[in-house]
Amino acid sequence: MSIKFNGPLINKYNVNPRVTAALDTEAMTAFDHKSLDFDTRNSPPSIQIPESEANGPATAPCDREHVVYLNAADAFLNIFCEQKHDPDTLPEQDGAPVKGVVQAVFGSRIQGLHKLSTLFRELKVALGSEIPRRRSKLGIIIAVLFIVVALGSGHYLPESPKKDIALLLKEGHYDKGLARSNEYLLYTPQAEDVRKLATEALVHAIVPKWDRLLEAKQFDQAADLVTDGVKRSSANPDGVKLLALLRWIGDLERFMFERGGVNAPIVLFRDEDTILNLLNRWNADVAGNKVVLVRISNSVASFKKTIQVRVNRYLRVLQSEEKLYLKAIEELNSNLKALLTSVKPDAAISHLNLFQDQYPHVTGTKDLMHDISCFVKLRQAIAAHNLHVVLRLYKTKYQTPLVADIATLWIATHLPQAFGMNQYRAALEAWRAGDVDTAVALLKGLTDKAWGEMASAKITRFSDIAKAFADLGTSFRSSDYHQRMLAFYQTLDVSEDTYFINAIELQVHVIREVVSAEAAQLHQETIRHWNAYQNSNGITGLLRLEKAVSKRFRQQAQLLTTALMAVRQASKLYSLARNEIPSEQRQLHDAVQSEAVRQRQWVSDLRLVLESSLLETKLQLLPNPTEN
Repeated sequence: MSIKFNGPLINKYNVNPRVTAALDTEAMTAFDHKSLDFDTRNSPPSIQIPESEANGPATAPCDREHVVYLNAADAFLNIFCEQKHDPDTLPEQDGAPVKGVVQAVFGSRIQGLHKLSTLFRELKVALGSEIPRRRSKLGIIIAVLFIVVALGSGHYLPESPKKDIALLLKEGHYDKGLARSNEYLLYTPQAEDVRKLATEALVHAIVPKWDRLLEAKQFDQAADLVTDGVKRSSANPDGVKLLALLRWIGDLERFMFERGGVNAPIVLFRDEDTILNLLNRWNADVAGNKVVLVRISNSVASFKKTIQVRVNRYLRVLQSEEKLYLKAIEELNSNLKALLTSVKPDAAISHLNLFQDQYPHVTGTKDLMHDISCFVKLRQAIAAHNLHVVLRLYKTKYQTPLVADIATLWIATHLPQAFGMNQYRAALEAWRAGDVDTAVALLKGLTDKAWGEMASAKITRFSDIAKAFADLGTSFRSSDYHQRMLAFYQTLDVSEDTYFINAIELQVHVIREVVSAEAAQLHQETIRHWNAYQNSNGITGLLRLEKAVSKRFRQQAQLLTTALMAVRQASKLYSLARNEIPSEQRQLHDAVQSEAVRQRQWVSDLRLVLESSLLETKLQLLPNPTEN
């Protein structure tokens, strides 16, 4: 194959320099160059092929001379580089040394020399066909050139990226150095020296910005910076470990800032899990974390002066709190759980009060105390069959997880499901509206279900109240009607028995005024009898020692009995009327009752002196405060 640039000759034939022909080199291999006729008279130029050769059988390509017409210098390389030759199909004779050198030195990673290799291979073959005598000599020369290039490139290429990265770091281009080193480690992860350079670039590129964000309390932005650093150091395990420590420090700084500093108290059910999480993350690799801290401190001076000092201090505080308080909190939770599920859940309140006195550094007990109180009231309402309170408390939203879990389990095992509770609610609404039959009918359907004892107790109570209300209508003119009305009114529950309360409330208001007047009158009567008793010196020791019951003893005992009965009746009427008992009435009541107790005790002490019959007679004359 002959190769010529634009010029006057192609294999002894004159060609006009202005002629440019796009020649298919593969088609030309079928023709001898002497049979080509370049016609320059017409534009564009054409190639004429003799019929004898055009129609005849094609000669083998290896026996033909190849003529390629070039109109530009860059086409010279493209001729060879654009041909789809497989590097593995090099000739086994003269091309074998070249092929072996290329594959041994460069391998698959040095793809930039592929065009150059192809150039030399094709040039060798071309020149070898033109000058057969120099074929072996040129092959040796080309092989030597390839060896020189390969050795030089093999020494320079592996070291060049490292030098570039080191130079970038020296010049302060840490972001570029980080990117370049991470790219290198993606394909060469075992390069320890590059990993060190990558970690150094990461420290200088991330830590100063991250440090400033922490000082400004911009914790979210600092966390985002660490996340971005993980992406940029994906091929560097040392960098990922360093970033994990930075994330831990950021979480530690945020926690201590939000809780109020090193002297801030521990808040129950808020801080325990965070403290344990931070300590566990640190304890997972204490030695490794310390090494990373030292490495960062040696590279970034501001980190050593501020962040590292705080980290060491915060870590000591958390470790101390774990030993002193977290174990005590764990024990408290265990004890409260046992008490709240016992037969005396109210003991949990006193236990929590004791814990507050012992550990003032632990706060957040207010919500816990509220939840415990609500749960205790719920259990007491269940035991007392107080349907209104149960319906009000069983859906309480507890603030603390400890009590919430206990209450949920307790309600599920001691109260009916939602349908049953809705039926209880419907029965209570019917009762409040005065529809006794409907309320009782709904409750009867629940007696054989969970919490059936509540339904049975409510049926009994509703029936008794309905009967007592009906009896009041038939005893309107009785002498004790007022007291019976007030007594019935006192049995009513304001939250449940609204129908009956509204039915008699006006009448009760009138009766209260009447009864209050009666109580005041009884109070005056008490004063009169009590003063008479005291003015007569009461019951002296001589009267108690008399061998017979004297008239004076009987009179004094009667005054004391009348005074006690009057004062107790007055107090009862005040209570029935739901009026506050006057302080003078309370003092008089206590004085009269105390005197009755003392006189009975003194007479009983004479058991060895008086005859038993006489002793019993005197005791019967004296009032007994324990009897109605």
